[in-house]
Amino acid sequence: QQLQSIARTFIEVDTGKKQCLGKYGESSLDQTTLLKINVGGRIITTTRSILTQQKGSMLEAMFSGRWEKRLQRDILGRIFLDMNPDCFQVIIDYLAKMKYPSERG
Repeated sequence: QQLQSIARTFIEVDTGKKQCLGKYGESSLDQTTLLKINVGGRIITTTRSILTQQKGSMLEAMFSGRWEKRLQRDILGRIFLDMNPDCFQVIIDYLAKMKYPSERG
């Protein structure tokens, strides 16, 4: 009887997870995917892995896939961020340098 109760609970949790993924997004997206993001009217292209490398950060939460369906989109379906594109580009450049450090010292 205890085993049946555990099995029912597992099924309920799995069903709830599927409902959340259907509503908000998928958490197992390909990290090498190129993303074209509309940042304040400028299109910035980067990989999902660059945006999600800092665990616990706002960028990691936004682009991990968990909230994919809740992100604001432009008319062409690209993720839209209402912020200064120059500042966002600096953040992307910094994250890319952290992920792919220069071979030079």
